[in-house]
Formats: sequence, structure tokens, C-alpha cells
Amino acid sequence: MAFRLLFWLALSAGAGTFEKPRAVPNQPFLAELIRPLSSSSLNWGSVHPNELNPERALPLLQKAPAGLYAGVGSERVWIGAALAPRTTHVIFIDRNPTIVRYNRTNGALFQLAETLEEYKQLRLNASWNEWNSLLQSRGESLPAETREVLASRSNYLEWREIQEANPLSFYSETMFAGSNYLKVPPLFSRLQRLAKRQRIRSVELDLEDRKAVAALAQALKKTNVPLGVLDLSNIPYGYMGGNGMLQLLRSFSTIATEDSLLMSTQMLGPDWFYSGFRFGDLTSRGLEKGEGALRRFFSFPQRNPCWGRNMIVPREQLFAGGR
Repeated sequence: MAFRLLFWLALSAGAGTFEKPRAVPNQPFLAELIRPLSSSSLNWGSVHPNELNPERALPLLQKAPAGLYAGVGSERVWIGAALAPRTTHVIFIDRNPTIVRYNRTNGALFQLAETLEEYKQLRLNASWNEWNSLLQSRGESLPAETREVLASRSNYLEWREIQEANPLSFYSETMFAGSNYLKVPPLFSRLQRLAKRQRIRSVELDLEDRKAVAALAQALKKTNVPLGVLDLSNIPYGYMGGNGMLQLLRSFSTIATEDSLLMSTQMLGPDWFYSGFRFGDLTSRGLEKGEGALRRFFSFPQRNPCWGRNMIVPREQLFAGGR
């Protein structure tokens, strides 16, 4: 099936001030945000990706600059971060504590395993005793938070329940073709390197909580890690109001460069589509002009005559449908 993708990486708008990436400190990423493992529970439906063909985002992700991959959800972010070749750090943001635990557990298994085959065994089939046996033999080399996650029997049981209910499509040969890190060794290796270097963090946070988002942006700014990708899934289309989206993007613009990528997805008919926006253009054409301009900015892909074609949309067409 031909990709249906809106691919936008236009020339710099020339407005807005962005800092150049600085040296990344050699320490656990966002160590100050590490929290004890939560025991609260919600449904875990958002563990599984909405988008069944993440490889369609490759033309966008391959152009994203080096830096942080920030995203909402679970497996969709693991996949996206693996597909973006210049990802240096990853942060999962979700208000569901079950999703946060899932991401922390998956990261811990990446750290515990030595090979892809061992990771798959630990993820899909291993008993809690098997987890703990390896934890006993390798635990001294693992961070304290990783040992806490893997030593929790209740956390293991929740993980196993989710894995056993996981749709077979995630492991099939057709769904997620070319983007399933369980089947593509280079993608697995990319994620494992990040996990072992403690460059992956999962935080419980509601993106509609403006104070919490602003505090997160401040913490991220202190790390000196520039934003590579902000992956909002379909949040811009029906899940957050215009003013909330405006404040969210303004917060993340403080760690963005002109080429940082804002990526969103939207379901039109039976299929999912990816949209990409440069923060340089987003700032000058939306964030600085208020909620109305931002609404026109995001409504553009639905009306653009080039929608659904795998091409670079000429800059002069970008806002033709939104004026």
C-alpha cells in the first residue's frame, strides 16, 4: 500500500529564537523525576498503538534533528523512537499510571537482557522467578529503580496480563512491518543502548495540566538535551482545546530548535495519516499569533489538496486552506 503521508519540512521561517544544542551531561536522564513505583491502576487500552503502519512516518522521522523523542502513549513511542535515527533520549508522557509502569518495566527489561532473543523470552514467556534469577546475577550493574521495577511481583503480574492480552497483530509478519523492534535487530539495539545508558524516562503527567507541563519543560531545559521530536499522536484533533494546545507547544518550544519536529496523527476513513511541522515555522505562524492562528495551522492538513501524497508540500501552499 502506498504511503499516505503529509510530509512537511519547509525552509526556516526566520522568526523565533532557538538555542543551539549543547553538550549532553553524562548522568541518568531526568534523575530528579524518578519516583517510587505507583500502585494505582487504570485501564491499559492505550498500551497498543493506534497506528498500524508506523513506517509511514519514516520520511518525517529521518529528517528530525538529534535530540529528545518526547511522546504520549506506550508502544507507539518505543517504535517511533527506534525509527528516528538521531534519537538520543526518550521521554514517555502519560496520565495513566498503568502506562507509566508498562514503559518503566519495558525499559527495565531492555536493561536486564543481553540479547534480542533473551529480551523476547523475558518479555513474552519468562516467569517472575526467571526475572528474579537474572536480577540476582546481574542486579549490581543495574540502577536502583530498575531493580525495584523487576523485583515487584504485582508489577510482573500486571505485565504478564497485558502481554497475554496483547493482540497478535503486534507480533505478526504483516502489521508493523519494518518497524517492530521485536523483529528488527537494529531497532532493538537502538532502544537497548538508550535504556542501558539510562536515557529513557517515563513520567505520569496530564498534558492539560499547564503547571505540570511547564515544570517538565523547565526540567528538560536543564538537561541541555534539545527536542528532536514531539509526538502527540492524535491529541491535536479532538483531545485538547486550542488554548491548551497553545500552552503545551509554547512550553516545549523552550527546548526546541528550528528544525525540531512536531508530529501528529489523524484517522481519516479507515486509515491513519502522519503530519509533520517544523517548530521554526510553527512558532512564527501559530504560537506567536494565538489560538486562532494555531487552529488554522492544525486544520490545514484536512483541506490541503496534496493531503495523502508522499511529497514535500511547497511552502506557499501550507496555509492556503486555512486563511
